[in-house]
Amino acid sequence: MNYCWHYTTGRCFRGIVETAAILTEDATTDIIIDGIPGAVWFSTRLDFEPTALKMDCTSIEEMVRRHEGLVRFGVPLNAAFLLTWEQFKQRCTCRKKILKSLERVAAKRGSNVKNFRASLEPVTWEQWAAVDVYDEGQWARVKITRKTE
Repeated sequence: MNYCWHYTTGRCFRGIVETAAILTEDATTDIIIDGIPGAVWFSTRLDFEPTALKMDCTSIEEMVRRHEGLVRFGVPLNAAFLLTWEQFKQRCTCRKKILKSLERVAAKRGSNVKNFRASLEPVTWEQWAAVDVYDEGQWARVKITRKTE
């Protein structure tokens, strides 16, 4: 199966598992740009999505050290809830100049917006098809089980 990946830190991983959902960015950050809907971001990149690198880090290894590891959540590439970058842009009401700026930043970081996918709704536990942990330079599949009360 082909996946799109949501890359996150080990620190954020705990919260995602506790809520059993990956929340949209407008629910998890104070930085909101008017006219750009909150989304859960995914990438078709298999190694790592450069735009997921935290601002205080210059490499994946540094991010692993500073942010308690690196985790990725996979959903099927053809999941109906995923929008391509072009589809996402159509949902935006901000000035085109802002979207062009985001595209330039992505390119500067070594990314390609054609790899981006977005969900405008939280992505729940049931939608996760795979979870991988970055371990010594490689992605390793892990199984996560929910506690039942």
